[in-house]
Amino acid sequence: MKFLVVFKIAEGKSMDDVAPLMVDEIKEVWRSYQEGSLREFYFSPKRPAVVLIYEADDEAAVEIAVSRLPMVKESVLSHETFELAAFSHLQALFDMDLMEQE
Repeated sequence: MKFLVVFKIAEGKSMDDVAPLMVDEIKEVWRSYQEGSLREFYFSPKRPAVVLIYEADDEAAVEIAVSRLPMVKESVLSHETFELAAFSHLQALFDMDLMEQE
């Protein structure tokens, strides 16, 4: 299963709290990527946020991986995890086509 994890600077924290942990954080992200559980990673500069996409058996496995991140350990980043599923609503396009044929 795929999971999207959105990280933001935790309330009360600033870039001054982020900077000293940056190298260790990136090393852990790279380790997870090489291991295969982390599939994609992105940064949003306008509203500082990092998005990681994991592939794992369940959300608990993702939370274990996330808990290894230095900025999470130090409560510098907060995060929210979303399970991703196929966008089944596309089926509505085909259902409409079927109804028009009748």
